[in-house]
Amino acid sequence: MSRSIAALLLCAVVTGCASVQAVPGGAVVSRSFGRDDRLVVRAHDDVFAVAASSRHVFALSTGGLATFDRVFERWLEPSAQVAEAFELAGTSRARFMVMTADPIEEAVWIGVPGGVVIYRPRVEQVVRVQVIGEPEVIAFARGGDPDAFVRSGGQWSRISRAGFASPLPAGPGTATLQLPMSLEAVYARHPALRAQLPFLLRDAAGASMAARITSAAIAPDRPSEVWVGTLGDGLWQVDAGMQQARALTYGVRDADIGALAIGADGVWSAGQGSARAFGLSFVHHDLQQFARRAHRGFANTSGMRVQQLVVRGLSAWLATDRGLWRLPLEGRDVPLSQWRVSSGLPDDVVLSVLPRLEGTWVGTRRGLAFVSDAEPGIVESPVQRLGFEGEAVRALAIVGDRLYVGTPSGLFVREARAVGATAQRVHGVLPRPVSALAWHDSVLLVVSERAAELRTLTEAGQGEGVGSDSLARVELAFAELGMPVRAHVDARTLWIAGTAGVLVWRRDRLLEAPRLLRAGAELPAPVTDLVVGDTWAWVGTREGVVRVRLAAEGGLP
Repeated sequence: MSRSIAALLLCAVVTGCASVQAVPGGAVVSRSFGRDDRLVVRAHDDVFAVAASSRHVFALSTGGLATFDRVFERWLEPSAQVAEAFELAGTSRARFMVMTADPIEEAVWIGVPGGVVIYRPRVEQVVRVQVIGEPEVIAFARGGDPDAFVRSGGQWSRISRAGFASPLPAGPGTATLQLPMSLEAVYARHPALRAQLPFLLRDAAGASMAARITSAAIAPDRPSEVWVGTLGDGLWQVDAGMQQARALTYGVRDADIGALAIGADGVWSAGQGSARAFGLSFVHHDLQQFARRAHRGFANTSGMRVQQLVVRGLSAWLATDRGLWRLPLEGRDVPLSQWRVSSGLPDDVVLSVLPRLEGTWVGTRRGLAFVSDAEPGIVESPVQRLGFEGEAVRALAIVGDRLYVGTPSGLFVREARAVGATAQRVHGVLPRPVSALAWHDSVLLVVSERAAELRTLTEAGQGEGVGSDSLARVELAFAELGMPVRAHVDARTLWIAGTAGVLVWRRDRLLEAPRLLRAGAELPAPVTDLVVGDTWAWVGTREGVVRVRLAAEGGLP
C-alpha cells in the first residue's frame, strides 16, 4: 500500500470523507442494521422465575428474559425490545422476579420496578405500563376477564392489554383471581416431585440441584409437563409422569466476557471470574446449541480472569492471570495442564498465547516463553524463557518463519523455528506500545493505543533481518475506540476492537470511512475481545457475546 493511499485512508477515518454519517470525534457509525443483524447472548444459568403458556416457556434470569418455543423446540432470538425495557427500569435484572403467562393470548407479563412489561413473542411486541412501586402480584380474574390485576406500592391496579392502567379503590378478592404458578403450587399438584426432583436434577458434576431450585410452572395444556428454574443450571423440563428430566442450556456461563475463540460453527467464550463456577461456554451460530466445558482442576479458580483464548484441535489454551492452562474439550478423564512461575514461566500473569504444532509461545507480564509440545497430562511440558525480561508481551503473531512480538517498547521480530534466536526491533514501525497484532497473507496489522499500521511483509532482506518491508501508516482518531484490545485482518475486512467500540473496514474500500460499533449503543457494554468468522463476527463485552452478521462481500451490512 502506498503512502498516498494511506493519506487518503487517514482522511476517510478522521474527517469522514466518504458519504456516510459522521459523528463527533471523526469516527463513523451506520444505523442500517436489521433486527437479527446484532443479537446479544447473555448468561441465563441463574433463573429466578418461570412461566408457561400454550406455546412458550419464559425464564427470567440475571441475563434477562429467555423464551423457548415448546412446539418447535427452539429458543427464540433475544428480544432487544425486552432488554431495552429492562434497562429503562434502571435496576438489576435479578429483581425482575414477578412474572405471569397470559391465560388468553401468547404473552407474558413481567413486573419491573415502577412498571409492568408485556411481551408478545409472536409479533415481537413490547408494551411497558407504569405503576407505582414494584409489582408484587400480577394475576388474572377467573372467568375470562381480559384485564390483568397488579398489586404494587400497596394498591391494586387494573391493566388492559393495550397498556392502560387504572387504580382500583378496593382490590379484587383473591378468591376471584387466577394467581401465578409457584413452586409450592407445583408441589401441591405433583406431591411426588418434592422427593423426585433431588434425583432428577443434577449438574454436570453429578451434584443434586434440589437446594438451588427457585421456581416452577406447569404447561397449561400438559399437566405432567413441568418447567423448573434453578440457580447455576438454568431451565429444566421435567416429565412428572415418566420421572424424567432434561436441562435446556442457554446462553453463556459468564456474561462478563474475558476472551473469545472461533470454534466449529460457533464461538467459545471464557469469563472474567464473575460466574458461580469457572468454565468455557460454546454458542452455535444459530443460537440453538449451547455447551459448557469445565474441569475438576478448576475447583479453586474463583475470580480467575482470562486474557486470551485459543482453540486448537481438541484443546483450549487459556492465558489467565493465574498462569497458562490447557483444557481438553473432549473426554472427562483427560487431565488439565497448567504452567506457572513454578513451571518456568517468567510470570503468572499470561497476556498472550500462540499454540503451534511444535509447541506454544507464551507472552507474560514479565517476558516471553516457549512451552514444548506434549500431550495433555499431569506432567508439565518443559518451559524455556526467551527474553523480554521484565516487559509485558501483549501480542504475538507468526508469519512464515518469523515471530512478531508486541511489547510496550514496540514491535520486535525473531526466528520462530529457532528457540535460541535473538529478537530484533522492527524499526520504522509505530514508536509506541503495541497493543494488538493480526495478519493475513502478506499483511501485518500493528495496533497501538493511538494508531494502527499496515505492513506488507516480504522475504527477508538487508538490515536487521526484518526485510525490505513496504510501510503504510494510518494515524487513526481513536477517541471513540478506547484502549485497543484485539485486531483482525482477512482477505475481505480489517477490524480493530477497543474497550469503547469496534472499527471495521472493507479491504476493497479502504478509501471509505470505517464503520463503528459503539459500546453503549450498537454494543451493550465495554468491549473485551473480537473474533471474525466467514458469516458472523463475535464481539465479547462485559455483558455478553454479540453476534454480528457479515455482509456477503464482507464487512457489516
